[in-house]
Amino acid sequence: MALMALKIPPGVHKNGTDYQQSGVWNDSNLIRWYEGSLQPVGGWRKRTSSAMTGACRKIISYRDNSGGRRTVAGTSSKLYAVDESNALHDITPAGFTAGADDAVQNLGWGALTWGLSSWGTSRPDSGPYVPATTWSIDNWGEYAI
Repeated sequence: MALMALKIPPGVHKNGTDYQQSGVWNDSNLIRWYEGSLQPVGGWRKRTSSAMTGACRKIISYRDNSGGRRTVAGTSSKLYAVDESNALHDITPAGFTAGADDAVQNLGWGALTWGLSSWGTSRPDSGPYVPATTWSIDNWGEYAI
């Protein structure tokens, strides 16, 4: 069986239908192009050995005006910044109240802990929904907002 080289250009093209995208990559996951060749992501590494508190819900990485790497991560209880030297800084705004790690909807079957109520007792089907705490983070130039 003879091998045939495929000449698929680098990059992912999501516009149009599958038929319109023939001859290009139209989906990807955990890959990158290096020197025009498709490569798997080379792995992950820790930026800092310090632990964050709470569940991380948002993270953004960018470069400042001098080219230094910056990372800002928002958890359910704090806001952190990781600088070029990989030091972790707590930049939580004053007066911030810690939120919920996970969303909670205590309604209907399975709403309460085991044995808290009697078998066959109806549970309420309406009540408050408590969403997980999330952040909205972006950068404006070299400033995280």
